[in-house]
Amino acid sequence: MKIRQRMRNITAGLLTAALCLGLCACKDRTGPAEEPEPVTFRLGYSQSPVSLNPYGAVSDLDASVLALLYDTLFVMDIETGKYINSLCLDYTVTANADDSFSWHMEIRSGVTWHDGQPLTAEDVAFSLMSCQQFSNLYSYPECEFIHPGGITVTDDTHLSMVVWGDYPYIEECLSKVPILPEHIWNALPYMQYGSDGWPADIAAAREELYQVPANADTMIGSGIYEWVGSTEAGCQLRRNDEYWNGTAAAERVELVYGVTDPVQALEEGSIDACWDMPAADYAALGEGAGLWTADGSAGELITLDFNLHDDPVSTGNPLLLDRMVRQALEECVPREEIFLTAFGSGIASSVPLEEGGVWYYGAETLSGVRSFDTASAAARLENAGYRDTDGDGIRESGDGTPLAFTLLCSVSDPAWSAAANLIQEACLSAGIQLQVTALPPEELYGRMDAYDYDMALTIRRTYSDPFFALGRFYWNGGLNAYSLLEDGVPVSYPGWNESGYANETYDRLYQDMVGEKDAAVRARLVHELGQILMDDVPSVVLGFTQGRQACSAAWTGLRRHWGTGLFFLPETIRQQLQGMSLAGEAAE
Repeated sequence: MKIRQRMRNITAGLLTAALCLGLCACKDRTGPAEEPEPVTFRLGYSQSPVSLNPYGAVSDLDASVLALLYDTLFVMDIETGKYINSLCLDYTVTANADDSFSWHMEIRSGVTWHDGQPLTAEDVAFSLMSCQQFSNLYSYPECEFIHPGGITVTDDTHLSMVVWGDYPYIEECLSKVPILPEHIWNALPYMQYGSDGWPADIAAAREELYQVPANADTMIGSGIYEWVGSTEAGCQLRRNDEYWNGTAAAERVELVYGVTDPVQALEEGSIDACWDMPAADYAALGEGAGLWTADGSAGELITLDFNLHDDPVSTGNPLLLDRMVRQALEECVPREEIFLTAFGSGIASSVPLEEGGVWYYGAETLSGVRSFDTASAAARLENAGYRDTDGDGIRESGDGTPLAFTLLCSVSDPAWSAAANLIQEACLSAGIQLQVTALPPEELYGRMDAYDYDMALTIRRTYSDPFFALGRFYWNGGLNAYSLLEDGVPVSYPGWNESGYANETYDRLYQDMVGEKDAAVRARLVHELGQILMDDVPSVVLGFTQGRQACSAAWTGLRRHWGTGLFFLPETIRQQLQGMSLAGEAAE
């Protein structure tokens, strides 16, 4: 096998070199001894990062880097799937008179940041507030249950936080929030927190955070690896030999970007594992190829998001507020063609809602699911009063407003532009005009944060519990929207609903579902919420990434069949790397 043979050659070469050096040393002890090459684990990705800044991060690639640099209060036990204590050494929960709950946490002592300063409860309090309020990454806004002004630090190792209710899965939410050094991030001019749990200028603080570059001065954590550097080709990390919970086997980790031929890269040894493989390459592998492969249901959703904000700061076309228009747009998304020609066959062509308890946004069991049919979309718009009155091929509303929208996508992968162009072509045949604009990821998400768009192609992680996925459309009177400003003053606190989708019935059912302990009742509520989303179309799901992965068999510590089949995820990668061992001969 190419990889095992490569390991033998490397081992033999190192032994020969060591013998030669020993002989030379007997003759001349004045020359410097040659340092052995550090053991390096190289994880390849087909895409490039959106942002490695912990506040601007969005993708799995981004999250994987952060998981290695930073600790969290809890971690997932990769053997049992349960969440166990990490930086949080212990905690108790007490009920309050107003139906809220107070969590009293003891923070592990003796943990230091990579720059040598001690990690304290003040750092934890800062991280919980700032990540809830400002981070873009899929995981952090789940902590909306935390009262932003209800965190109290007692001393260096104790703090309390008030949460709004007795919600399930709080440990899981907290396992995704990186604990960041307050002395680095709170030193920014606009990040000084007041007694109310907020910076004085929220909009300025958010803009400032997203502009901070990822470098050795800013990417300081307490995690199992330390920052070395990042280029257009990849990100480099080195082992934290002072890590409080034991060191990793690999001295270095490199995350390699833009891997177009993962099979060749694995066989050549330029990468040791691949995060996302095209289905054809994955199927062509096999146990005899000297690789471990894994296939699972956890992954990411590719969605076409609509700007449904109707506040004065939004530039979105108000015609998107018409459900008939959104339904027609859904019928103009050629999913199958996008799967085959844009993203390749690495994307699932079906989008089940309930499969193994996982919520994925759509299902055959739900009524009203719309498939690709531009003739049906045209008829739907015609019946709703959208007609081409001036003969230019574009339909207008009754007041003459054309069905013309901006569609943003990322330049991080050519697949995004290819998918956008396919949607643009299909929409035009139904009388809808799209202006496609490809932007660097930071500009794309900046436009979305400012509501300066109509439609955008994005990707988000899926979750094993509906609290996370369904919460994306929970509006709650604007209290779950990103901060809306009037004359520079926030009128609501930042939350998770970026789209502006508002449905009172949905909000009520979501609140019932979040606190529901009975599994059968919870499942029924999930189904009802899914049906509302299918009818209202607050966004269109293009496809679900399967997360196919492959790894050199030499790295025997990676669990090949943990959970649903994936052997590394952003939230478990640090435990995997900590437990792995390099054993090329043992892989025979």
